[in-house]
Amino acid sequence: MVGCADILSVLYDIVAQAISILDVITDVLVLVAFYQSERYTFFYLSLSILILALLSYTFAFGWKIQSVDGLPQFVCLLLMLLPFSPFIPFLFYFCPDRDSLIARCLKYFCCVDLEFEHTKDTKQDSTLKRFKNQKLARHLGFVLESLFESFPQSILQMIAIVYYRESN
Repeated sequence: MVGCADILSVLYDIVAQAISILDVITDVLVLVAFYQSERYTFFYLSLSILILALLSYTFAFGWKIQSVDGLPQFVCLLLMLLPFSPFIPFLFYFCPDRDSLIARCLKYFCCVDLEFEHTKDTKQDSTLKRFKNQKLARHLGFVLESLFESFPQSILQMIAIVYYRESN
């Protein structure tokens, strides 16, 4: 039986992913607008923020992979993951545990074994705490996106609006 909390949880997940996709699209559009209007300082700053965000997703996902031994293999893995880094927040979401379909596919096809060391819920934990732990584990990529990309980009865009005295 599906309860109201389950429906709200799924709705929350869908809205969070939609906002993430729209945020990246608008950031790329702003990046293009900075370039076309020859505001190269803001263009390069915005591009740097996007690259930092992509590197943070890649590093966080690389950290979650258990089958890497040593620094050279870890660096090689990060370089291999870099082209796919815009999709890594979704991998965090769709690979909540070892038994998920995508986690099993990654292990079978890519020889990548994910490590899941998030805190285990006990029966003594409140429903809210279990919900929080589950959402944090699944939304880690989106939290990283907010921290390294969305928040800095919004500050940069506000500075550009004030500097150029334009609101469009």
